[in-house]
Amino acid sequence: MITCASVKAAVAAHYGIPVATLDGKSRLAEFAHPRHLAMALSRQLIPCKVNQGGHISLTKIGYRFGNRDHSTVWSAIRQVALRRKSDPALRRSMRRLTVELLRGEE
Repeated sequence: MITCASVKAAVAAHYGIPVATLDGKSRLAEFAHPRHLAMALSRQLIPCKVNQGGHISLTKIGYRFGNRDHSTVWSAIRQVALRRKSDPALRRSMRRLTVELLRGEE
């Protein structure tokens, strides 16, 4: 089962940063971009336990990423969606991480 913890671990390993930085307050791109990616992947890959076919709530994601507000999570997801359109490296990273996380689920 994919969890926020497994997403954070995979993203941190991919970028070579400590998992704790994904919960931190740093706005340095070196930490913020992986954090945003981890939030977007969490939203995409973690199912909602209440609503079949739905996604984990923004509030729950925010709580698991350093107790952030749901609007912060929404902003991060939008930023990733915009960057993805023009950044092939980000698209490759997202594909690689998605495959890795889905394989670990089996």
